[in-house]
Order: sequence, then C-alpha cells, then structure tokens
Amino acid sequence: MVTHRKEPDNHLMLSAHCPQHGRTVLIPTSRIDSIVNGEQAFTVRWRCSCGERGTSRIPRRRPATV
Repeated sequence: MVTHRKEPDNHLMLSAHCPQHGRTVLIPTSRIDSIVNGEQAFTVRWRCSCGERGTSRIPRRRPATV
C-alpha cells in the first residue's frame, strides 16, 4: 500500500490589527503587498482576507553591544 505524506502546514505569517475585524489577525506572506526598508523600521503594507488594507511598522533590532 502506498501512502502520500502530506507536507507540513508551515507558513510564514504576520500578525496585524485589522480594523474591519476589530482584532489582531494573521496575514499570510502571500497577502503582503510591499515591504519598505526604513532607517528605524520596516513598513509592511498588507491585505486581510476580508479585503481591508493596512500598514504595520516593524522596528529594527538594535545591534548587540559587547
């Protein structure tokens, strides 16, 4: 008997507040419209499954000091 192994559902996602849902939702990478690399943070523009569009700022990590 041959069985097919299902690939794991490991998908990268972004959590963001969706105004339409009124709560935090998970946004898959396929719904990210753009990422802008800024000096202090990354700006991510996304589309929720409900159609709402939003922007999230993700602060850069500071380099470790020795």
